[in-house]
Amino acid sequence: MRNSGPEKLVEKEILAFGKQVGFDLTVVDTAAVYNPMAGRYLRKQASESLPDIIGNYGPLSVWIELKAKGQRSAINAKKNAHQKAFLIRKIKQGSFAIVTDSAEHFNQIWNRYRMASNFDKMHLLLNDLPQPRGIKARNHQQTFGPRP
Repeated sequence: MRNSGPEKLVEKEILAFGKQVGFDLTVVDTAAVYNPMAGRYLRKQASESLPDIIGNYGPLSVWIELKAKGQRSAINAKKNAHQKAFLIRKIKQGSFAIVTDSAEHFNQIWNRYRMASNFDKMHLLLNDLPQPRGIKARNHQQTFGPRP
């Protein structure tokens, strides 16, 4: 899906930042692959739900969905609902999962995440996910209860 263009630029930024900070990151290719022997495209190599970049930071699982600069809200499009649901599941399981459009945004959230308590980490990431227009950021304390 991101073979070239604006998301590819964001990908390069994130990979460079991740390397500098110590992340082990891998780009996931969800595009169908052309097989010259079969003379056609074969099914996708990975599920479309998987984010664009996966990896870890030590024992912490990392899931990064990329969007073109200024387009983080595209995660709310109906066609991307599976991507957002995947990120929410991973956040609730204690992973670092984010939709980002720049290394600056990624760095800002990563630094806040590192300083947050375990309880606050989940809320930080859930509240960082773009909300559909007209919907305010959800108070995840109502969903998960008060802070211990």
